[in-house]
Amino acid sequence: MRHNRATNGALPQLLLSLSEVALMVGVCAVLFGRAPRGLDADAVARRLECEVQGFRPGQAAFSADGRAALIEDAAHGDLYLVVQRGTAMVSRRLSRKLLKETRADDATLSLRLRDFTLRRAVLGLGDAQTWRARLEELA
Repeated sequence: MRHNRATNGALPQLLLSLSEVALMVGVCAVLFGRAPRGLDADAVARRLECEVQGFRPGQAAFSADGRAALIEDAAHGDLYLVVQRGTAMVSRRLSRKLLKETRADDATLSLRLRDFTLRRAVLGLGDAQTWRARLEELA
């Protein structure tokens, strides 16, 4: 069997390239590959307690995917939307002025907001109609 001198180093070069790619994928998986955990009721309450003076957590509903929540401030009667963005949380006090549109079907509550940084939120909720009715009562 004759070997072509031009391809003698091709197999080791290919194996080296594949191992380098595997190493890069492994490093990326370790550094960035972990999906953020869903929102946690205690973390949401702590966050709002820091942001809103006198906040006391009341009723709350978390979306099925754990990336959004509606939570009531029992002290003032306000409703807050909390959405997970990467590893951070974004919260908004909901009001008629902020809410552009609300839609609900059996298990999904869709909110369109007058906020250029958070235009839409879709929450998979078992009681979407109940929360929609509460949102429509906002001042």
